[in-house]
Amino acid sequence: MKLTIENIKENWRKKYYTTSGYLYHLALASQQDGSPLVISSITQFCEEFELTRESYYRARRKLIKQGDLSEERKTGMSLRIKAES
Repeated sequence: MKLTIENIKENWRKKYYTTSGYLYHLALASQQDGSPLVISSITQFCEEFELTRESYYRARRKLIKQGDLSEERKTGMSLRIKAES
């Protein structure tokens, strides 16, 4: 089964994910075409994906600390799954 944003969001609503797992899979799904997950507004992202800002920041911080996610800030924020070494 191919990961899609819609599948992931539906599984989030069914409570299949932790917040970190949800954010990780959103980034993974968006990266399937080679593009990072680009977030131009944290507020809009959190509203669209039914997250609190606090839980988003906590999950992002955890994934970056674990080495599972990297971020780049230019005209917004780009989150990218780190390649396994």
